Amino acid sequence: MTPTDATRWADPQSPVTVHLVVGDEVEVLATQGTLVRVRRGTDFGWVAPKVLTTDAPPKSADAPEPN
Repeated sequence: MTPTDATRWADPQSPVTVHLVVGDEVEVLATQGTLVRVRRGTDFGWVAPKVLTTDAPPKSADAPEPN
């Protein structure tokens, strides 16, 4: 995912509802025109599909190794 701001409505002039950063996992809820409605936890917003990826986030150096 590319860092981006999700807007409340599909109108680009609407207020930002959530700030998304690299590594955030979101659920895709709907597609409308050139935008995708996503949810992260209890936050919802519209983003351009080009900022989303299905790739897993890179492992953190601090993450423990799986057993």
